[in-house]
Amino acid sequence: MTDIFRDPALVGLEEAENSLGSPLRVDRPGILSDRGDNRRRFSRNRTSEVLMVLPRPGGLLFHTKQFYPPGVLRLLSGGVNPGEPVREAAVREVREETGLRLSPARLLFHLVHHLEVGGKERCFHTLAFLFPRSEAPVAPQDAGEEITEFRALSWQEIPEAVRLLESLPPPWDAWGEFRALPHRLLLRLRDEHLDWFPPS
Repeated sequence: MTDIFRDPALVGLEEAENSLGSPLRVDRPGILSDRGDNRRRFSRNRTSEVLMVLPRPGGLLFHTKQFYPPGVLRLLSGGVNPGEPVREAAVREVREETGLRLSPARLLFHLVHHLEVGGKERCFHTLAFLFPRSEAPVAPQDAGEEITEFRALSWQEIPEAVRLLESLPPPWDAWGEFRALPHRLLLRLRDEHLDWFPPS
């Protein structure tokens, strides 16, 4: 049987686990189907992403984009380029999306989604990295990201942000479900491993 958590496309995963800790591994049940316009579709070529957990004064760094539905806030994420080690991808994405130059402190979880994209089923990997707390100013370095706001959400505010993602109407509903689950896993990990996370 193929180990879906050992996809050969995930370059440098073993090294990241050795240096940053073994992550919680979750195989998401069910299949999410591709629908909606291009901004809401799952990437046809991308196989993995990094999720950046960035502690800030007051909570964790969330963001929204110009084309998101009103009120939507979520953690930052970014795609892993073909052949790029996953840890390097996390460092690069943090720098590109916030301007911060940070190295991850822990690999929190490895989530595998099962997607139907263009009529074909495939796996998609979300790797969540926890970074050190930073108070430095943040600003996107790539205007193409269309980030319009950063906001620090407290742990008490995050469940409401997740509920909004989970309740988005069509055609955003599959996207919202896809984006909500990593946040649910983060809340679970924080409950189980409070000592991993710096105080706000």
